[in-house]
Amino acid sequence: MPKPADKINHARDLRKNQTNSESKLWRVLRGKQILNIKFRRQHVVLGFIIDFYCTALKLGIEVDGNVHETSEILQRDKLKDTALSEHGIFIIRISNEEIDNNLPNVIKKLKIMITNFPSPSKTERG
Repeated sequence: MPKPADKINHARDLRKNQTNSESKLWRVLRGKQILNIKFRRQHVVLGFIIDFYCTALKLGIEVDGNVHETSEILQRDKLKDTALSEHGIFIIRISNEEIDNNLPNVIKKLKIMITNFPSPSKTERG
């Protein structure tokens, strides 16, 4: 399924203008630093932009700021998570606050989740 050019361009803009929390997490995820897992940032999947995405595991990580606490955004996030889930993609949501205040704990939780992640393509980490 081709990716709409406007989504790809928007994803590029988001990569250039990451939030501080996204930048902190990316420094840890990039280059297969966590369990040799390759993550892409601001990756378009099924018409949605996922902050960090591992194709081999079909695992996305969304970094949520305060705006994600509004009812409109919460509803949109729920629809996005449901649509992705229907295609076998699991989303982990992490708050900016968690990343900013306790990044080592976030990394520990991610390692545990990835290690126990029920994916048949786990051995194809690429």
